[in-house]
Amino acid sequence: MFGGLSKSRRINGGKIIDVLPEGITYEKYYIHKQEQKNMLKKEPYVIEDYNGSGRQALVFELKDLDYNNDKTIDGNFSPVIFAKITSNALPTSIQNPDDYKKNTDNHAYFTAKDFSPLPGKVKSPSLVDNIFKVTNVDGTVSDKIIGAKSKTIVDTPTEIRSEKFISTSDGTWTKDKSLNGLRSRI
Repeated sequence: MFGGLSKSRRINGGKIIDVLPEGITYEKYYIHKQEQKNMLKKEPYVIEDYNGSGRQALVFELKDLDYNNDKTIDGNFSPVIFAKITSNALPTSIQNPDDYKKNTDNHAYFTAKDFSPLPGKVKSPSLVDNIFKVTNVDGTVSDKIIGAKSKTIVDTPTEIRSEKFISTSDGTWTKDKSLNGLRSRI
């Protein structure tokens, strides 16, 4: 996540807010590299119904990061999130990609003391509409925030059931079959 930053950069009070798609429930996370684990201030926590969105948000609070002097941290932060698809998830086939309330895009945002508020003239493809009203570290809510989204493909479970019936000589249907006078259930 921070790979493009200058190695002399400091980030104070950083938070990553991962707003999960509706119908997706957080279960656990995993970070492979110790240098990325070292970036955490504390264990991540879940906020249910994040800002009235109906979605869970997983919040990672980061310790103050000093890339120039702290060799125990990594230039990237990429936790793996494990989640469960619930019956409230929208199947991909009926989603509306232009309406965040009717799709399963995953949204992740970043805020820090250094970026709160962002200077008004900052232009960047990393600035996105703050549709979930993520609060900056200073308590304000900006129209734009550093963030990204990605598609989440949801194939909801379906059930296929079948039963076999055999037509008898009198035209009725049965589940029993008869072989040489012996009957068995199929």
